[in-house]
Amino acid sequence: MQFQLVDVFTSTPYRGNSLTVFPDAGGLSSTQMAQITGDCASSSPSFSIPPDGNIIGGHASSTSSNSSTSRGIR
Repeated sequence: MQFQLVDVFTSTPYRGNSLTVFPDAGGLSSTQMAQITGDCASSSPSFSIPPDGNIIGGHASSTSSNSSTSRGIR
């Protein structure tokens, strides 16, 4: 499963909150997402569900949505 580590709430690399984004999580069940969340060092990973780009995650969901959109991930 591919993922991206994204610095959020900063314009300086390695200074913001680290967020794990899974850009193509459409095939995962809620149980699998919960298991992945338990394995992540990030406290609130975000899972993007294609094709409409909905984000499932914690408080950082809107930020990951903006980050994903800016990188061409839908």
